[in-house]
Amino acid sequence: MTEELTRLRWQDAEHWQFVRERAGDLLSESRVWDGQLWTATRDRELRRGRDAEVARVGLAQQADPWERTLGPTAANVAYIDLGTEIVENRTTHHYRLDLVPTPAKVRKGQEVVGVEGQVWIDEETAVRMAGDVTVTTRKKGGLTMRHLRFSMSRVGGDAGVEPPPAPAAP
Repeated sequence: MTEELTRLRWQDAEHWQFVRERAGDLLSESRVWDGQLWTATRDRELRRGRDAEVARVGLAQQADPWERTLGPTAANVAYIDLGTEIVENRTTHHYRLDLVPTPAKVRKGQEVVGVEGQVWIDEETAVRMAGDVTVTTRKKGGLTMRHLRFSMSRVGGDAGVEPPPAPAAP
């Protein structure tokens, strides 16, 4: 089993940080500070990038771990209402996630055999505040399990975006 950590700190469009790590090692980092892009990979330290707007678009299109985990199986997920709860000082709707009674095929030759977990969705913004979900699919040759655990914090406060390193003195 390989564990991947994704961390997004979003203050505003001019100040954010997106980091991906696998087994504790950096895979990639995109950081925007005062509208300037900085990037790093496992082989390259943080350095100034070219276009922050391209990075923002990429973030919007690819960085949603919920979509990466449940996207292809969305039609197979049942949301069972468990009421409201407070998460991070916000009113949320709490749902248990289960496999629908008659799961649909995900892709040719692949079927969803299990969905379990829970999610808390912000009442005011409909943003997912926290969740813990496992999706199991079967394809010839075996089972694949995708597990997602996430939480939102500091909503409306300082997101903790780190400024880039200061340039080295000459």
